[in-house]
Amino acid sequence: MKELATVLFEQLKQEGIQVRAPFSEDWGWTIPICNDAFPIWIGCGHCEEYVDGFLCFIEPRKPYVRKFLFKKIPTAQEVETIQKALSKVLAQNEEIYNIKWWTEYDFNHPSI
Repeated sequence: MKELATVLFEQLKQEGIQVRAPFSEDWGWTIPICNDAFPIWIGCGHCEEYVDGFLCFIEPRKPYVRKFLFKKIPTAQEVETIQKALSKVLAQNEEIYNIKWWTEYDFNHPSI
């Protein structure tokens, strides 16, 4: 996972995304995105469905975040920019295949 986070970090910089150095978490790796309005980051973890599978996700995943309990800050534009860059970077890498995009609902409610 560290290798994936490092590759994404480097390639997202080339796409013009202002990223900070990835760091490890107990579940995987985090790639922080520079954003003054609200925290935004990409998570990289292992997808248990596949032996060599990885999972990337963008936080926040909700259309708004709250600041000081009253102010709602929209997130969609920033998340979409990150998603488009991440999608491009993943698609360009020959070692990455079988890319799937899930909604949060699909991920949390897999079909049996």
